[in-house]
Amino acid sequence: MPAQSLTSGPGAAPRSARPARLVAALLAAILACAASAGCVRRHPAPPPLLSEGECRDIIEGSFGNQDASVLAVRPLRGGTVFTPETLAAVARLTDAIQREATTDTPMVLSLTSSPFLRPASRGVQVFRIADELPETRSAADALARIVYSFDLVVNNLVSLPPGSVTYIHLPRVAFEGKDPRSLLQALRTQELETLLIALDDGSPEGRTEYAEVAGSGPSADHVEVMFQAREGEDMKDPDSLSAVVDFQRHAEALPLVAQSYSVTDDIMLARRYLFRGNPAEGRIPNRRAAVGQALLAWSLSGNAETMGTRLSSDERVALVRVGLRVARDAEQRSKTVEDLRHLAAAAAARTGMRSIVCP
Repeated sequence: MPAQSLTSGPGAAPRSARPARLVAALLAAILACAASAGCVRRHPAPPPLLSEGECRDIIEGSFGNQDASVLAVRPLRGGTVFTPETLAAVARLTDAIQREATTDTPMVLSLTSSPFLRPASRGVQVFRIADELPETRSAADALARIVYSFDLVVNNLVSLPPGSVTYIHLPRVAFEGKDPRSLLQALRTQELETLLIALDDGSPEGRTEYAEVAGSGPSADHVEVMFQAREGEDMKDPDSLSAVVDFQRHAEALPLVAQSYSVTDDIMLARRYLFRGNPAEGRIPNRRAAVGQALLAWSLSGNAETMGTRLSSDERVALVRVGLRVARDAEQRSKTVEDLRHLAAAAAARTGMRSIVCP
């Protein structure tokens, strides 16, 4: 659904008092198959679209508000963001934004605030670039190699190599009552000699300028897709999770989609942590017990609180946040939503799940 004002990257608000069973009840009512139509089809029909209000009730009730403003940031003199000077400027910018937030969680997410993994003498180390800014170009290049080993950051926190643009996500719920445009002016003044900065807060104002700076990166616009486990199951089922991964890969191949994020990414990142940062282990395990182990590791890491939750409390519904680029026009966006509906329906049918797309 399009963002309305100051909004978040992969972050989410604290859960409201609405019980998680509201999600299951609404999905069941909307997506129940009529006996005459049959529930198993060779080419499953996409589920009906919900209104924006219905979607917000379901998503905010279990996952929190998903809206975000996005800053696109380029080095003023061009080139890659992976230089000591630019990374230091991005860290200052992120800190300045975070100080304006009205709550600490979800956090402002940027290249310098996001957690990364690297091998260490005792296994693996979790670190943030802001905590150890590089002092040389070779050290910055080494950081770039680590960053690009995580697919989920590409076109989310940084553009494709060599990384000429970086993106900062401002959670809407962390900036209640704040004017993003006023904040932007203050930030531009602070980094006037180092960075080119553009803001997309979901409004038409500044959208053209933002698209020019952001390139193929994310905008404030996004679509949510929910997958509900089949009756008697939950979303820790490896086959269902693998179907969600495949949905994300196909979705990210669409021209308007910049990046997607779901509980599958949490699991794969936790797996890398559990296996000394080995990229080959960043996958969905084939056993439920291993999925549960990865989810436990993720919950204990603290990232679920700072970066948001993508699995309902009863573990039966998974949320995929699909970040969009700036659309050429309304028709391009509508076609993308329709494509996402068909992709979600096909993925869900593989294991008897249900899907719903919130535009």
